[in-house]
Amino acid sequence: MNEDYGYPPPMGHPTRPQQRVTFRPLRNGLDYLDDVVDRLTPPADGGPIADRNLKYAILHLQAGVEVLLKARLEREHWTLVVLDALPKKQGSLGVTRTQFEGGRFKTIGLPETLDRLKQVADIDLEGHRQALVELSETRNALQHYGLDQTAEAIQGQAAQVLGFLLWFINEHLHDDLDAEDRRTVASVRSRLSALTVFVAKRMAALAGELGPLASSIVSCPNCQQPALVTGRSQITCRFCFAPWGEPEHAALRYVARQSAGSGLVGPTLCPRCGFDAVVLDIATAAEPDGRSALCFGCGCGIDVSECAGGCGKRLLFIAEAEAGTRCSACPPSVETVAVEHAAEG
Repeated sequence: MNEDYGYPPPMGHPTRPQQRVTFRPLRNGLDYLDDVVDRLTPPADGGPIADRNLKYAILHLQAGVEVLLKARLEREHWTLVVLDALPKKQGSLGVTRTQFEGGRFKTIGLPETLDRLKQVADIDLEGHRQALVELSETRNALQHYGLDQTAEAIQGQAAQVLGFLLWFINEHLHDDLDAEDRRTVASVRSRLSALTVFVAKRMAALAGELGPLASSIVSCPNCQQPALVTGRSQITCRFCFAPWGEPEHAALRYVARQSAGSGLVGPTLCPRCGFDAVVLDIATAAEPDGRSALCFGCGCGIDVSECAGGCGKRLLFIAEAEAGTRCSACPPSVETVAVEHAAEG
């Protein structure tokens, strides 16, 4: 039969191949997230975000929250996301696996999802419950009753939950992502810096965590935010959760990602921790206009001194007594030779 008109196609007319739309739960949730970031990105002309985009950002963000949280819960067992999975009456089958796979069931709500994640999967999200419930209430108002809020309030609410979702994906769904999922997550991360309200809200939330670490924090090339914390076994951006790997690999990647005119030098060997992970002439959150030598391995600032032999090579040292020394390529000073001869005598 003709798919468009309900009658057989003319002789010799090829039938159109059937198009199938397939979204597994995790892919579906990430697709919502991708759309939310698109809708919250300010227009290129600097104008306000359209009301319609704000509305659908909230609707899709709430949908993304439920889908992604339940995707993690379903990993424990599919019946955990089903309302009344077990039969209530004698002779009733409850919800079968076939019905579940066909989408013929009622799912649990957000509060129940949070409770079951804590009870069954040992994932405690109580610190995020209020923000998630408030988003759910905003979504319900939008969909059923109408809403009267400022654009800033909606953006701020969305920003808070968006930050939570990025964290949740990184912590609890990372191993379930396939290649396409990872590309979507990477795309979302790369566009976060354009969300002005999100950036301000997220950086304010991270201030207490990042403040004491300012001297070991550099700007993340991925999201352009000063939130890449060094001195860890695995280097990760606290803003966009982009993974940078082990210290030596992270330092090498960091230098490679910078523009040719950035002036960064390294990585080179750290005299403190022994990692080949010191990057010279790098700006940190503590000295955004300065140029430091920072080790990605221990997160420490390393002092730099020019070789006293006059070759121009810069030496790294960790104690003032080491300043003024010479590199191995330069001959020792007259004073050093005299001291060595005196010791031999």
